[in-house]
Amino acid sequence: MNRTMYRIGLAMALIVTFAAAVAQATEVTKGNVTEVTVYRNQALITRTIKVGGPKGPLGIVVTDLPDKIIPASLSAESKGNSRIHSVTYRTKAIAGETRPEVKAIDEKIAELEKQLRELNAYQELLQVKHKIIGKLEEFTASTAKMELQKGVLNFEELRQLTEYGLGKHDEFLQESLKLQEKNEETLKQIDLLKRKRSELAAGYSQTQREALVYLTKDTDQPVTISLRYLVGQVGWYPQYNLRSDEERSSVSVEYNAIIKQMSGEDWTSVGLTLSTTQPTFTAEPPVIEPLEITLGPKKVLKEEEVEKTLEGFQQRRFAEQKAAAPPPERSSMLNVFAGEEQLLELTQKVDVLMAAKKKIMRIEGVSVTYQLPHLVNLASRTDEQILQIAAVSMPARFTHIAAPVLTDFVYEETSATNTTPYVFLPGSYNAYLNGEFVGRGRIELIASGEEFRAGFGTDPQVQVVKELVTKSEHIEGGNMVSEFEYKLTVSNYGKKVMRLKLEDRMPYSPDGSVQVKLLEATPKISQDPEYQRTKLKKGLLRWNLEIPEQAINEKAIVVMYRFRMAHDKQMTIKGLFESR
Repeated sequence: MNRTMYRIGLAMALIVTFAAAVAQATEVTKGNVTEVTVYRNQALITRTIKVGGPKGPLGIVVTDLPDKIIPASLSAESKGNSRIHSVTYRTKAIAGETRPEVKAIDEKIAELEKQLRELNAYQELLQVKHKIIGKLEEFTASTAKMELQKGVLNFEELRQLTEYGLGKHDEFLQESLKLQEKNEETLKQIDLLKRKRSELAAGYSQTQREALVYLTKDTDQPVTISLRYLVGQVGWYPQYNLRSDEERSSVSVEYNAIIKQMSGEDWTSVGLTLSTTQPTFTAEPPVIEPLEITLGPKKVLKEEEVEKTLEGFQQRRFAEQKAAAPPPERSSMLNVFAGEEQLLELTQKVDVLMAAKKKIMRIEGVSVTYQLPHLVNLASRTDEQILQIAAVSMPARFTHIAAPVLTDFVYEETSATNTTPYVFLPGSYNAYLNGEFVGRGRIELIASGEEFRAGFGTDPQVQVVKELVTKSEHIEGGNMVSEFEYKLTVSNYGKKVMRLKLEDRMPYSPDGSVQVKLLEATPKISQDPEYQRTKLKKGLLRWNLEIPEQAINEKAIVVMYRFRMAHDKQMTIKGLFESR
């Protein structure tokens, strides 16, 4: 017992001694933001701090931490010749605005408001003068009436007084109009400045946020430490520009990052890394708990419902994985999220479940990191900012796509292989052909070395027309038998041979209640084995054609096909697409 009390007393004495030493040696610094890793919804900030002074215990106060800091994520790391003991976080109120850009706006607003008060005061003075002239006119009229009755009226004096009054009215009116214009212009300037101030002050509170780092220096030479912390209101997503020229032999891919930066601090000349991983600062693993189940009403979900549910589970699980909650609470929540996902596995159809999981795993299961090769500047502001990750050119093959049953337009599509070391994440793109914007689209996840396709808008020089040529019906036993013949006419008004993937469709009966058979197709449909094995069996027709230049009128390419459809004559055809 005495030995234990002795150890406690010794520890307390050491703490008091260290605290006293730190109190005598404390440095205040902002440090420099040198590295930033931007995740999808957060960013990890690294401030580099140079610490001088003699060796021994020291306290560092790092000031001006951003508004959106996540205090639980604060940590410090020594670069050598020093030892970090602890990092704490504190806040304190600030009397008045301290940022110079906001103070400058406040001073300008105050100056304009002063001008506005002066204009209003002068406007009131004009009104007083106007009333005085009115009184003078009343006095002149009354005096003129009395003098007229007495026969002593001086018409020249009356004329001069009248002209004087009218002149003053006109003068006051002109001045009043000018003052009103100045007043309105000043109000507009004040409103504009207030909106600018509001943008700068968005999410900003008059609170000073600081980190207190306690360390011991082992040398009299300066040492370097790193302070790291997570911030919210930061994130990024990919966006692409795809470009090609008249030759259409290659496609240029500009891989951009659209960044939201509203952390409350500007990043100046920082090394920037973009990542899709989820940061976590939890050292303890979660504890698995039993999966308790019982019976309840049966509920079957569609594939899109399963996919949406799984996405929700994963998002909440990812959020909990990186949260700084106490280990028991974190384990409990992770067990709940995992249990909800496992219930889907226990209750839903395997094909629906696996299809939904495959889509989500392809997106969420990819973890990529891009380190930009140059230093960047990103201010904290409300509008999104763009940075280029890479710009590469790769060989491409362009093909026209036509599906006249769906649309009269004929589209261009490029096929290329990702020859870069980068993974192209799912995102939207802008397509440019010969320098002109032709439309927007979206690409899905593309791994390095993987082939991808992207649309490049419509081509008005290529036209496809679909016609129903013949239709016949007759009874065979208990069946109604119908035969259809269609004609597809392809015209190329361009001056180059072009490749065309022509698509159409016949009816398809999943339950076999309607028998559909392709009787003839001229020219032959695509012989691609994958197409023959999958899409053709569902009634989808495809021709891979080469259309000569200036193939118009009698030179146009004609595609013909016939199919037969048979079903119970007592029944009629009904579309299943309406119930999707």
